Amino acid sequence: MAARTAEEILARYTPQMPAEKWSQIGPFVRSVIYEAYPASERAKVSAGRIGIVAALVSWAVDQGLPLDVEQIFDPATVNRYAVTTPGLAQASRATRRATLSTVSRRVTRRAPWEPRREPLDGRNGPVPYTDAQARWLLECVGMQRTSVRTRALGTAVVLGLGAGLRSSEMIRVLGSDVTVRNPHLLVTVTAGERLRTVPVLDRYSPLLAELARRAGGESLFRPQPLTRVEFVAHLLHRCEIPERLQPVTVARLRATWAVAVLSAVPMPTFLRLAGYIDIEQIRGLLPYVADAGHRPTRTELDLIGRAVPP
Repeated sequence: MAARTAEEILARYTPQMPAEKWSQIGPFVRSVIYEAYPASERAKVSAGRIGIVAALVSWAVDQGLPLDVEQIFDPATVNRYAVTTPGLAQASRATRRATLSTVSRRVTRRAPWEPRREPLDGRNGPVPYTDAQARWLLECVGMQRTSVRTRALGTAVVLGLGAGLRSSEMIRVLGSDVTVRNPHLLVTVTAGERLRTVPVLDRYSPLLAELARRAGGESLFRPQPLTRVEFVAHLLHRCEIPERLQPVTVARLRATWAVAVLSAVPMPTFLRLAGYIDIEQIRGLLPYVADAGHRPTRTELDLIGRAVPP
């Protein structure tokens, strides 16, 4: 009979590692899960989280660390594990670090936690989707097997590819934050320190309008309020996405939007829409921006000729 309760899942879980090693670290791993997640959450998260925690603990023991939460779940240790462990796709590294950071914040008492890091998306940043791939990903929204995944993927796609929002901004968007300025849709970002209103790319406006209509005053993602940015990565990981479009991350969706908008508006306008304050933040995207071979108009030449410092 399959395990059904969180306690049964935790008791029966056996990772792919030598039995002797699991017998050494297993009780510690289970205690971490019990400490990190209250009983009301444990049944939902046990099956997925225990494997990630077990992998970190196993790696930490191999590095010579004792079975101590303050040392193993120290932010520097978690980050080193996510960055250096071989054999993981970049999307998996980001998901693991997000999950382990959540666990670590809950089980440590002395660890020197710093502000949340930007998602891991490769040494030089995420590779934007091509125009054909972006269209394909939009089509994938209607191919999901459940309404929950359809709504979640649709929301991530329209807010990522269509407006360039971060995960922390996406989860705060309500249906009422989407407004019309004919013939365009606008999304008002109300989360964090980068409050702004972003015009939505026309391709994604019909789906966003429908999602906003259905959500009303609720979150675009789901009726229940969202409090954790990890929710978005977790949901994207569960969606049915063709291999050629993997990995699907919010950072990659945002990068694709950025490349499109950088090709269409002046840099100061782009920085304001993207919520950036420094051009260094987009240096890795510049090679993907198309050179349109633009020849300045007479008006542009006159403006350039008269330009003076502010």
